[in-house]
Amino acid sequence: PISDGCVANWDSFELLAAQALGDAVDPNRRKGPWPVSFDDTNFESASVIVAEPMVTTRQSRERMTDLMFDVFNVASFQMFPSAALAMCASGRNRGVLVDMGHHSATASVVMDMCSPEMTPACSIQKLPMGGADATSMLLRGLSSRYPDLSFDAETARSIKESCVVVAQSPTAATLQQLYVHHVYSHPVRSWTLPD
Repeated sequence: PISDGCVANWDSFELLAAQALGDAVDPNRRKGPWPVSFDDTNFESASVIVAEPMVTTRQSRERMTDLMFDVFNVASFQMFPSAALAMCASGRNRGVLVDMGHHSATASVVMDMCSPEMTPACSIQKLPMGGADATSMLLRGLSSRYPDLSFDAETARSIKESCVVVAQSPTAATLQQLYVHHVYSHPVRSWTLPD
């Protein structure tokens, strides 16, 4: 029901939300076969927070709000941009969040988390390239460089994921140190190709 971070099928999403909310409200309730019936589950005591993608439309927000209050009858409901929640989780009130997904990447600049409503002023740039594209590019590069060998997408994905370097503290000095360490300490990275 969700595609590229946004709800694509609201009927299926309603069933998924009913299951998730039911598990949160009463973890010991009897699990039934799909489709889930949530008529016997009381959500009136539930407070729900939803992390929304930075590119959520107004219509999607309104539909989610209607679903939570009109269908599930929750006690309280709030939607927060995912970048704002990531900043809170890291103990910061401003910064840049880069969310690299399977099909796209989003860069969000969070300017201020200190407002009473906790609504950050954000600047957003969405790129139509993600992890799947990086895997495809690596697969094409391997195939062109080694034409006698056959590669599959899983091998390319495995190589990509094993060679990624993530900085715990992404300052310019730290990134420079990581680069120098990676290039000069490991000038050649070996990978055993499948037969």
